[in-house]
Amino acid sequence: MLVSFALDGFANATEALTGHYAGKHDYTGLKKIVVLTGRWIFIVAVLFLITYSFAGQWIINTITTLPNIREISGHYLPFIIILPLLAAGGFLFDGVFIGTNQFVAMRNVMFIALSAIY
Repeated sequence: MLVSFALDGFANATEALTGHYAGKHDYTGLKKIVVLTGRWIFIVAVLFLITYSFAGQWIINTITTLPNIREISGHYLPFIIILPLLAAGGFLFDGVFIGTNQFVAMRNVMFIALSAIY
């Protein structure tokens, strides 16, 4: 949830900023915003990755006192550690697609991703 809220904040900012530049047909500004927000979203994702790498078990132990939950969460900790980096691109492009009103393209990419699973 922490990662989701943090990265979704960047997606919301990207939506607003890309919408502003796309609406003005300022494609230089649009490209600059995508690169800038992309850098920041990946910096924050790496910071989460580092934090979870060093303090993941402590965070789990702080959130719950239930031994079973601690054990199961500890088992999945490697996935939790890598999750921010894997999710960062999705949040960035969610903001870009929504901000530039590319809903059909976003839907089609989701169908392609879904078909890759099955």
